Amino acid sequence: MKKLLYYPLLILFLYGALAFDYYQLQSPPNEIKIGDQIWMGENLNVQRFSNGDIIKEAKTDQEWINYCLAEKPAWCYYNNDPKNGLKLGKLYNAYALLDKRGLAPKGWHIPTHDEWGQLEKFLGKESAGEKLKSKTGWKKGLCSNSTGFSALPGGFRYGEGNFMQLNVDCYYWALPEGEDDIKFKESNTRYLSENNSELTWGRIDWGVGYSVRCIKN
Repeated sequence: MKKLLYYPLLILFLYGALAFDYYQLQSPPNEIKIGDQIWMGENLNVQRFSNGDIIKEAKTDQEWINYCLAEKPAWCYYNNDPKNGLKLGKLYNAYALLDKRGLAPKGWHIPTHDEWGQLEKFLGKESAGEKLKSKTGWKKGLCSNSTGFSALPGGFRYGEGNFMQLNVDCYYWALPEGEDDIKFKESNTRYLSENNSELTWGRIDWGVGYSVRCIKN
């Protein structure tokens, strides 16, 4: 009798997991129009490429290190805790961005450094960050979220595996481009800090785990 009950329950469980995965892949994201651009209203949270292939999850520091050393795409939750994924999405290494199978859902793409620059210019250099940050989640002020972008301080993951800056800063990938990015395996990035109201840019190596915000094609 127990075996008869077990198999239907197993089938329902597997169906539910597959249905959730399909929904995650296919459901249209929230759209936020800022100037002439349309951005996703939340961080990317997919575990499949746009062709349906699974992206590997790094569940330990060593797994994260191994994927990055092997130059393979990977994602993780902050502190490897799925609860963080509910509001913060996933952290991806740059190899996930570069994979030809497509990290961004169809109709979207990873923003370039110039597209982030266009966003900053439209919002104003001194106040772009304030307008992008969620009104909640940040320890200090300097957050109006007038754009509806709702950026949260989700921190990041170092290439060595450790996590940093949760509830303090958030970090977003720009698409690696140009000879220098390829040569040095680095990319331009954008980040928001609790300490100022700007949308700051910097450069980082491809092995870190950053959040992703996509922009519409």
